[in-house]
Amino acid sequence: MDPAYLAVALLVLGLTLIICEVFIPSAGLIAAAATLCFAGSVVTAYMAWWYDKPTYFAIYLISLLILIPSAVSGALYLLPRTEFGRQVLLEAPALDEVTPYQEEQRQLQRLVGRVGKTLTLLNPGGLVLVDGTRQHCESEGSMLESGAPVEVVAVKGNRVVVRPVERRVNEPGFDPEPRRSGDSPLDFDLPQS
Repeated sequence: MDPAYLAVALLVLGLTLIICEVFIPSAGLIAAAATLCFAGSVVTAYMAWWYDKPTYFAIYLISLLILIPSAVSGALYLLPRTEFGRQVLLEAPALDEVTPYQEEQRQLQRLVGRVGKTLTLLNPGGLVLVDGTRQHCESEGSMLESGAPVEVVAVKGNRVVVRPVERRVNEPGFDPEPRRSGDSPLDFDLPQS
């Protein structure tokens, strides 16, 4: 067989083996076979072109340096896009597939904008009653007394974030009597010295 044809055949076989190594885990055996093919290809190309056509041999070496990384990167690009590759690489599931308590999160999101009242002192965390359900909550930083009207403004983890609102006379579940001026949840008497 002509050494030029053998050099090209060994190059093609080596590239095929390198691509197979990406898709078939073999503990490096296929890569070792590909390395032997490339080495044999370089030796036969040297015998075919070094003395008669050194330009062909230089072109062959440059193409070898381009084709091997191109074959490896192309195979690595295709691997996650195949069914086999997705199974081998154990493709990460979508974020909403692994988010715990999705239904609870959806129920809490529905409460945003609703008005309720505090069941405990919020300092800043506590309990709030919104739409007839007790929810863990935290205030936006201010301490709120028990029974204070609040509005749900956000969801943070598995609790709602609330802010105080003025009492509304026609709001169900609240005392219709207005809050007296100076009657703040933070008012308390300090001993005078």
